[in-house]
Amino acid sequence: MKQETFRNKKSSFRSKFLKNQETDAPGRKKPGHIRLSNKIVQSNQGLIHQYLGFKIFLRANRQGDEAENRCHEGDEVYTRVRKNAPPDESIGWTVVLMDRASRFIWELRCGRKDRKLFKKALGTLERLVNQTQNLSLIMDGERRYGNVLFDICHEVIRNGKKGRPRKTLKKGVKVRVKNKGSQSHKRGPKRSKYQAPHPEHPDTVQDLKNGDIHANHCEAFNSSLRRRNSTFRRRTNTYAKSGTGLQRTLDVYWVVHNFLRSHFTTKQVPAVYLGILDKALSWKELLALPMAA
Repeated sequence: MKQETFRNKKSSFRSKFLKNQETDAPGRKKPGHIRLSNKIVQSNQGLIHQYLGFKIFLRANRQGDEAENRCHEGDEVYTRVRKNAPPDESIGWTVVLMDRASRFIWELRCGRKDRKLFKKALGTLERLVNQTQNLSLIMDGERRYGNVLFDICHEVIRNGKKGRPRKTLKKGVKVRVKNKGSQSHKRGPKRSKYQAPHPEHPDTVQDLKNGDIHANHCEAFNSSLRRRNSTFRRRTNTYAKSGTGLQRTLDVYWVVHNFLRSHFTTKQVPAVYLGILDKALSWKELLALPMAA
């Protein structure tokens, strides 16, 4: 009797699901919310990253050199994946790259905390630099942001003198790091609290004050992410089951933060504030987006 009841429930669920797949036009299906949302979060690097994030990339920066200097913050948030492994071996490190004024999240990518992860994340900022020639990146202790950005976004200054020409960041690009914590236990010369880790172009305008060198907005975002995503909560055993599943949740959160929900401080949707969209998207409009080619 119980087995027959289970089969009836299973067949009724299947009939409802197939009803959502009914075709309105010959050769074209009308997908249900379950199947479409599954495609959104399981496509390569996220459908929204491809369709919204980069298809309209040039629209966000059409001002070019006339655009004001965009200040970006970089920070990391950590969680465990599958088991309680040492932090150096975990693939639960998530890199956050945020536009300070609009709170737009350019990158929200998880993986092992190595050079490969930072290079993938900073590829987005490389596109911004090539488009605007005007960008500031501020880190809160982690120096690999600046090191990787310098490797992929530098130019050679030739002055006609003998010797190897000097490498600097591209014109308009500034990188600053805030060295936190006490250095009294360290040997040798101490690092200054606010530092430019790499040489910058001589024509770059130096308008960053020491009080502006911080990643407080990224830290606030990390706190909200820990409240809304259970895998990032502290003092719990809610580990992520896999790196792919963790990235899927981050892709969904990236969409909600940038395109759907108004930010508490700016009172605007980050994509609208930045000029990528004219108005915020609704869930209905989001799920009706065509698949990226």
